[in-house]
Amino acid sequence: MTHFGCLQVLPPRLQPRNAHLAIRLLACSRSERLILKKPDPSTMDPISAVGCAAAIVNFVDFAYSLVKGSYEIYKSDSGGRPGHADINTVLADLDGVTRTLQSNVRTDNPHREPLSRLAWDCNTVSAELSGLLNDLKRKQGNKVWRSIEAKWSIMRKEGRLASVEQRLVSLRLELLLRLNVIIK
Repeated sequence: MTHFGCLQVLPPRLQPRNAHLAIRLLACSRSERLILKKPDPSTMDPISAVGCAAAIVNFVDFAYSLVKGSYEIYKSDSGGRPGHADINTVLADLDGVTRTLQSNVRTDNPHREPLSRLAWDCNTVSAELSGLLNDLKRKQGNKVWRSIEAKWSIMRKEGRLASVEQRLVSLRLELLLRLNVIIK
């Protein structure tokens, strides 16, 4: 143990863990003395090191996803992700079919009313999905920044987009089931 006036510094093997985080008082027989340890930036406890590494990997993954998606939107002619253009084509076709089913079902079959209701629900959900996809397109202005903004919006609304898509898929399957029952 080394004494510097009223300061008492313990040798490294006797210093408490994380002593660099706080100044601790050590009661001695003559007077209270301070234990000071200079932080060593080259060492980090293993849990903190793993946490720091995980945060860095997570940030790099997020940044890569943002840049890659922004680039795809930047290169896209439609101003959206490439897959969104295909979804819009399917939505337009589905809209035409459901409008036809709503107006042209003339049968005494007991499935007529549920079929019409399903067509209405399918049309409503497809309009919601189409509106959501249009909101996620790149806006006018600086193409680079607007592409980044569009990708950021897509990343934030990914869960809602998947939820609406899943609802539409389930309605579409139920609609197909009803049509098969009517045909047979």
